[in-house]
Amino acid sequence: MNKSLNKHEPIYETTGNLPHWTQYGKITFVTFRLADSLPQYIIDNIKTEYESIKQQLLKEGNLKELEFLKVKKHNQLEKYLDKGYGSCILKNKLYQDIIIQTLEHDNNLMYELHCYVIMPNHIHLLIEPKEQATIQQIIKTIKSVSAHKINNYTNQTGSIWQKEYFDRIIRNEDHYNRVINYIRQNPSHCSPSEYILWERGRHRPR
Repeated sequence: MNKSLNKHEPIYETTGNLPHWTQYGKITFVTFRLADSLPQYIIDNIKTEYESIKQQLLKEGNLKELEFLKVKKHNQLEKYLDKGYGSCILKNKLYQDIIIQTLEHDNNLMYELHCYVIMPNHIHLLIEPKEQATIQQIIKTIKSVSAHKINNYTNQTGSIWQKEYFDRIIRNEDHYNRVINYIRQNPSHCSPSEYILWERGRHRPR
């Protein structure tokens, strides 16, 4: 699978609350969430545990274990996201349509969408950047444009999305298929009106 992580090609890393790896043109699994999607005490508890281990791994230069730690943190957060904390505005058809329009705007231009699900308080994407586009640029654009549209509609200001997001470059075909199945299964606890699921090769939602 030539669109998956290649350890023999350069890996560009940016650091922040989460490490982000970039390889141009590689399919990537991304999760981002609403600003109010989790209570602060849950975030603080997970962050405290994560930061102590992260600092030790950084001292050791252990990037492989740091990547696994990022996945572990994402999995912990995901369990709480599915409990439906916060305003969950993305279960509303109007906001779902704003997200769909935003995702579609640069599809096949800046990136290629493989699969996505719009959940009540978060979004999962399987996405392939084109040419020299990076996941950081793509997600920043998607979040900025959609937040502007939502705030215009509600005549409000303020943060719509949590600043940080999770991303992981697809490792191989098995990993790709597991992510597809994960995205498919994520809304299993929701009613049909509360989410939008789309896969490449199928009709666009609505």
